[in-house]
Amino acid sequence: MASENKKAESLCKNMSGLCGASCAFLSLEPDIKLSCVGEDWLCSRYCGCDYCNTLHYGCSEAYRWNGKYVFYCPKGLVFIAASVADEQGSLSGGMVLGPVVMGEPDDTIGMFENAEFCRSVSELPVWDTAKVRYAEEILSAVAASVSVLLSRRAMEYSDEIAGKAVTLELSTSEFFMDNYVEHMMFM
Repeated sequence: MASENKKAESLCKNMSGLCGASCAFLSLEPDIKLSCVGEDWLCSRYCGCDYCNTLHYGCSEAYRWNGKYVFYCPKGLVFIAASVADEQGSLSGGMVLGPVVMGEPDDTIGMFENAEFCRSVSELPVWDTAKVRYAEEILSAVAASVSVLLSRRAMEYSDEIAGKAVTLELSTSEFFMDNYVEHMMFM
């Protein structure tokens, strides 16, 4: 799982560099861990919400709704979540892009009183609904590639176990066949 997490973190950094919005990887195993966010991340500086739970909610809803989900955080900012499934197909984490402002920036900024927070929100990427949907599709595909890595690892392990079972079965069959032939020769 560690190599898949590193791959997901690398993809998050690339996604963030591409679109200008923060992209974080949320791992649920063994505990909830958020990576790829810096100290200057808006949510860690200003939000009073438990942003790990908010992002976990987004990833859970993405898992529920076919791998992708757009949602508003408690402050009214937009996030895009894409789920990552483990070897058994269960939710193991996700990638979350945001926050971004969707629509008119003045409408969003007008909701807040804290001048410093308003300044920070004004520096966020501003996307229309079409761009949010485009980012949602791309993030979903990127997260699916991490899920494929996990599934491929599970298939390789499954094939390895199946190979051992086939070898054991052949060995057992050969043993019984040899004994049967010897037994028939003495009758």
